[in-house]
Amino acid sequence: MSNIEELGCFLNSIKETLPFDDEKDFRKKIAESKEFRIRVQKLVYLSKFFGWDNNYHFNFHPRGPYSVELSEDYNHFTSQVSFKKEINLRINQFKEFTVNKSNDFLETASTILYYLKMINAQTINEEKIIEILRYIKPHIPQKTVEEAFKKITILNLLNSNATSNLEYDKKIIIDKIEGLQRIFMNFESCSNQTLILGSLDYFKLALKKENLKSDETSNLLNAIYDYCEKIEIFYFTNYKLIDEFAYYDLSSIDERFNQLQNYISNLNIIPRLYDENVDLNIFYE
Repeated sequence: MSNIEELGCFLNSIKETLPFDDEKDFRKKIAESKEFRIRVQKLVYLSKFFGWDNNYHFNFHPRGPYSVELSEDYNHFTSQVSFKKEINLRINQFKEFTVNKSNDFLETASTILYYLKMINAQTINEEKIIEILRYIKPHIPQKTVEEAFKKITILNLLNSNATSNLEYDKKIIIDKIEGLQRIFMNFESCSNQTLILGSLDYFKLALKKENLKSDETSNLLNAIYDYCEKIEIFYFTNYKLIDEFAYYDLSSIDERFNQLQNYISNLNIIPRLYDENVDLNIFYE
């Protein structure tokens, strides 16, 4: 089955969790309700930990893991997409974990699992998780965080074989950049914010303008993706970041940004920002 067919099967198996009545009702809710779309995103992400080896690549956004590929698929359902077949999913466990749970709970659980997978955690420390979630999800009550943590621990979801190391393309990396931009736009205005947002803008422009051979494009994608991962890890592992951002030492990120500017300039994609006599109009075309 294709990704979109598997998605239809998955959605059919969790109708009562979303909920929706039929394909027509699903498409209506996708078009009209942001909270419904968020719920779909979180449920598909969580399904990776319950046996559905889906191929959606998720990046971190302000409301938790988000997949641009998934968004494209659920926005393009047609009457030909089957909602009737079955996929490999531990459905009873999955429903126990998700049925009647709020979007806050799903956002919390998916964020915890995203964080733990990102840092390759071998153990889970409840106090640390609560501290992290208080920092990156201040709108979510501690009781919800504790409930999500408890259920993740009981079901041993950290040690599930959730899909990782999926291939990524330009579209996925641009989405990762935009997710980070949405996060850091809410930080205090300072030189560190300028560095993060400016570097991300630079890389997004480079990706849009590059016209390299396949292997060169692949190397460029890997380099920019690794840079974004570096920023993401920095975000997740500095708990007081939003309050003290101006005082953090970002010299290693700045150094890596300069290295990548040299690399991109040498490929004749766009010039370095610090080049003399650089025509800044190229960054606004």
